[in-house]
Amino acid sequence: MLLFLLFKFDLYLSVGYYLYITSLGDLIMQRVLLPFLATFLMALILTPLVIKFAKKIGAMDVPKDERRVHKVAMPLMGGLAMYIAVVIGMIVFLPKDRTFIAILIGATLILISGIKDDIKGTTPKEKLVYQILAAGIAIWGGINIDFITNPFTQGPSGFDLSFISIPITIFWIVGITNTLNLIDGLDGLAGGVAFISSFSFMLVAIKMGLGFIGILAALVAGACLGFLPYNFNPAKIFM
Repeated sequence: MLLFLLFKFDLYLSVGYYLYITSLGDLIMQRVLLPFLATFLMALILTPLVIKFAKKIGAMDVPKDERRVHKVAMPLMGGLAMYIAVVIGMIVFLPKDRTFIAILIGATLILISGIKDDIKGTTPKEKLVYQILAAGIAIWGGINIDFITNPFTQGPSGFDLSFISIPITIFWIVGITNTLNLIDGLDGLAGGVAFISSFSFMLVAIKMGLGFIGILAALVAGACLGFLPYNFNPAKIFM
């Protein structure tokens, strides 16, 4: 009888724990699922409008050399649709703090740089200035790489970057920005990489309980996925 009661008690605990974990997981998924779907739908709707807008203002990529694989002029400014979707999502789903303001200003600077480059063209130095300014604003907002984990050991061990954290953060933000710019040469490549990266960040953030990062990553992933149907081969617009 005692063994039966102990077994029954243990079963109740196991079932209760399972329900707690699944309900917590459902709650977290609801927090990121709605932002993800919202930016996905917004980007899906906005991208055709951006295509028309890009054609109207002459933001077109004309094939002038052998590096370009497309044969006809292609609308640019695809990032504008994703930017609008993500910004609206941020306003709706994220807390309005210093980090929010920094991300918004930094993203706007990168957007201005990209639109200017799509319409008139910009020099590499000018792009670099915009990117460093955006990185500096991100640091002002508390976004900083101050610790690198050690993948070869177990537990919270790693390397404290200390006084070199600021230059490392600037280098990382500028480097990632230019990496995406450089791979934006094949249909769906940059958008696909951005989606996979942001979706992976979302999953890691959920597991670690980082709500702000999880929601922001979900917003970016959704916007990328909504843009990709127009960017897959044959592309109707470039990022």
